[in-house]
Amino acid sequence: MSMKRSENSALPRPEGDDAARISELQKYILHLDNISGTYYPTALEQQDFPVSYIDDMPVPPREFWHWYATNEADYLKGGKGQAEKYKSTARSYGFDFARGKRVLDFGCSGGRVTRWFAEEAAEGVEVWGCDIDAAAIEWCQKNMMPPFRFFANTTAPHLPVRDGYFDFIFAGSVFTHIKDMSAAWGLELARCLSPDGLAILTITSERSLPALAKVAAADVQKAKKVPQFVVENNIDEAYLRKRGFVTLQSSPWQLAALYHTDFFIRRMSLGFECVGIVDNLKGYQTGMVLRRRD
Repeated sequence: MSMKRSENSALPRPEGDDAARISELQKYILHLDNISGTYYPTALEQQDFPVSYIDDMPVPPREFWHWYATNEADYLKGGKGQAEKYKSTARSYGFDFARGKRVLDFGCSGGRVTRWFAEEAAEGVEVWGCDIDAAAIEWCQKNMMPPFRFFANTTAPHLPVRDGYFDFIFAGSVFTHIKDMSAAWGLELARCLSPDGLAILTITSERSLPALAKVAAADVQKAKKVPQFVVENNIDEAYLRKRGFVTLQSSPWQLAALYHTDFFIRRMSLGFECVGIVDNLKGYQTGMVLRRRD
């Protein structure tokens, strides 16, 4: 291997073909679900993303939309509707978005839902977002901060905040992509939650199966991996209850996890107490409403 010592480092750096091979290896390692502590770094070309506006609201580039919409208007409309669901659910469990409260959108990507907490931010609520996609976070920092605040995190279960910092944490379609580290992430989110705080995490569960079957039946092109996986493998409530959870590699870089709610509650019980379950809170996903366990 051809190596040259860097002027700014005591470590040698690869050159030529070796550098290219190492770069490809780094991308491969990033996508291994059994490697922890990774994130998606910002590429140079991502630092000059154009910004479009609808009603003075910045809209991120499509690569941060994650298939939620095919046009900007629907992207914004969908995010608004989802934010209202989180807010109304939180309020139904007694949470008050009062001045001084702190909110975290865990797995915010391009701020699709975060942006619809602008009214709360204007009234003195601290609204934060974080994600392992550093490019999405950089876009949010450039275009949505203030009034919101953002930071990048890794897949390792740690957030750079003090104990009990947030009063409300919501994670939409995040634990649907976490399997072995879900208990550790549950403990970390519980650490970050205030004693009287509330958390809402969405998962694909046995309660999602009827809706998944309908999606699969309507999916003529068989493009939707999770619904097709459920139908083709005859996954039912008993199947999930027996195994606790199952996973599929829905793409080279993304894993999908399906949980039985009882098993998920047991995993979260190290740090959380489940106080409610909301069906179809995010599409077919089940909302798990949690409070910190003392």
